[in-house]
Amino acid sequence: MRLPFDVNDAGLREAFLCHELVATLEGLTEASAARWGGMTAQQMVEHLLWAFECSTGRVRVQCPTPAAVLERFKRFLYDNRPTPHDFMNPALASGLPPLRFASLGAARAAQVPEIGRFVDHVNDGA
Repeated sequence: MRLPFDVNDAGLREAFLCHELVATLEGLTEASAARWGGMTAQQMVEHLLWAFECSTGRVRVQCPTPAAVLERFKRFLYDNRPTPHDFMNPALASGLPPLRFASLGAARAAQVPEIGRFVDHVNDGA
């Protein structure tokens, strides 16, 4: 499924994150098969949660990218091209962290307020 989305359109971005993404995550079950990579549904939800936490500064990770190329790499975040299947986050080079939540439902429940914090963070110009 491909949704119309422009990462640079604040209204579309907020509608996607707060409604479309949340509704899509609600449709996942423990038995949902991976359609992009090899993560389980819960691993994927927790990975998204972690990405939102990193984006708002609630979780800090060391940036392995040299300062000389950092601005060029950051432009990737504002690009509407699809992320390639083989994209690897350097912060996860050693593998995925252990699951933080007891269930997929608990991970989804934690996701909703974190998405709200992210949207508020972006809207505040941070």
